[in-house]
Amino acid sequence: MARRALILAFFLPFGHIFADPIYPFSGPSEPVTLEDILPHYERSECKKNEFYSEWWSFIFSLDNKYGAYVQFLLSNLGQGDGKAYVRAHFSTPEGQNIQKKDEFSVKDWSFEKDRFSIKIGENSVSGDLQGFVLKVKNESFEAEFDVKPVVPPYKPGNGRVQYGSSKDRYYEYHVIAPVAEVSGKVKIKGEDAERTVSGLMFVEHVATTLGMHEQARQWVRFRSFKKDRVFLFSQILPPPEYGNDPVRFVVLFEKGQKVFEALNGDVSVRLASFKADEEKEGYAVPWVLEISGISGKGKNRFGIKAKVMTDREDYLEEVSTATRFILSKFAKPVLYSFDAIFAGEIEVDGRIRKIGGFGRYYFTIVNP
Repeated sequence: MARRALILAFFLPFGHIFADPIYPFSGPSEPVTLEDILPHYERSECKKNEFYSEWWSFIFSLDNKYGAYVQFLLSNLGQGDGKAYVRAHFSTPEGQNIQKKDEFSVKDWSFEKDRFSIKIGENSVSGDLQGFVLKVKNESFEAEFDVKPVVPPYKPGNGRVQYGSSKDRYYEYHVIAPVAEVSGKVKIKGEDAERTVSGLMFVEHVATTLGMHEQARQWVRFRSFKKDRVFLFSQILPPPEYGNDPVRFVVLFEKGQKVFEALNGDVSVRLASFKADEEKEGYAVPWVLEISGISGKGKNRFGIKAKVMTDREDYLEEVSTATRFILSKFAKPVLYSFDAIFAGEIEVDGRIRKIGGFGRYYFTIVNP
């Protein structure tokens, strides 16, 4: 999910005042198409929409204590439409931690309509859903990564949550690569030699036409990916005008195959072991999640336990005084990030099998 660059896009008002139904992810999981993951910017509901935003996140799990993260972001918020941003992080075993965020105008980025190809300045992704090359270049480092998905792309049901009767008001979610093998070269400014890195990558794409305060009161996400197993969970608790039914999905892949998936009402969730945020009155975060689901492939249950809080982001503390004054009228969002473990029991061919692993857990309070 995008952070600082999306603060305004998430939380400024859209002007929607009438209660409407919410249409969550629905139906069997549909194939992810090239049209799904290419920029939506030129669509009528996006191009002149101040609150359109879209991003592609490349999340690395590298060997030998290297770390990396890359995100391409498009947004209309503020002066001028079609602005682009590239966030690029790279850390080394010796303790270097490079974090860059560059902004580009609409003239500085482009995409092709017949392949997965997006170029922002000298940064690019190019290829297809079976594999692609990611290039990053900024004033601190330059990198090129070869990405080969191990698990096919995924979207929960139809991949879209529609807010109200208008089809132009939506949140779309696609997993371009639930897990991929990645290898590459990184050249840090000031160093003579390139560094060779390898490991795994998770790649997701999000497109939305409305602010986050209209999407959710509360947002829960968990992600664990290894070459032989991927476990994903998401829960969106919508604003009151859309009722109290959460939008949910849970999916498990093993050895490249989807073994379990459930959506919305077929998923039950209990949040437990709440701890109060000592810096924010009225805010509390669950450190334990219990998830159960039913699908055509059997009954399954999972538990997630936060181990260490790795980050806390109060969005209003990161913006200017003027912006804070505006945003605080609509939302007071805080994102909590954790290292976590999960365990589960899955039913496969009538037999119960236990699984478990490590992952990342995110809990966002948009409005308490």
